[in-house]
Amino acid sequence: MRRKPITKRRHGASASAATASLGVQWTVELMGCDSARLDDVDRIAHDMLQAAKMAQTTVVNSHFHKFSPQGVSGVVIIAESHIAIHTWPEVGYAALDMFTCGDKVHANSAIRWLASRFGAARIEIEQKHRGDIRRLKSFQPGFGTARRSIPGARTRAHVRVTTRRRRRRRSSGPAMVAPAATIATR
Repeated sequence: MRRKPITKRRHGASASAATASLGVQWTVELMGCDSARLDDVDRIAHDMLQAAKMAQTTVVNSHFHKFSPQGVSGVVIIAESHIAIHTWPEVGYAALDMFTCGDKVHANSAIRWLASRFGAARIEIEQKHRGDIRRLKSFQPGFGTARRSIPGARTRAHVRVTTRRRRRRRSSGPAMVAPAATIATR
């Protein structure tokens, strides 16, 4: 099934300034939640399935696990991708992850509804576009395989590790270094 890329525009931006991506990932932190609600696996399963319906997604399957002595982890597999949760009732915290493909999903309403069901005092939401179409178009199909079709040709793979410094929003502490490995074949 081929999915239509998501195009998100900033208010007042032109079509050329839009971000075309294969999907959107929301990472959500729910703090100050009701501990009893975060430890009830049946209620969490019900609420997650309802959130998937609220987001207007197609539920494929789901699985939830209750940890001993406390905590729940679960995932709802949706045709558009997934919705996952991990809870820490002892500190009133839940981590949600929602990844969707397509542009018809109403993730914000589902996330805010879940936050209200868990009694969250604070919500932090990060949204990231995944699979940038511009970068994917620059990828060459067959990259690294051309020499394999030539009889007697040898292929050597080299790994180059580069580091990128990410700037923090606040100036407290040193900048984070994120290694990125790139494999090149010659």
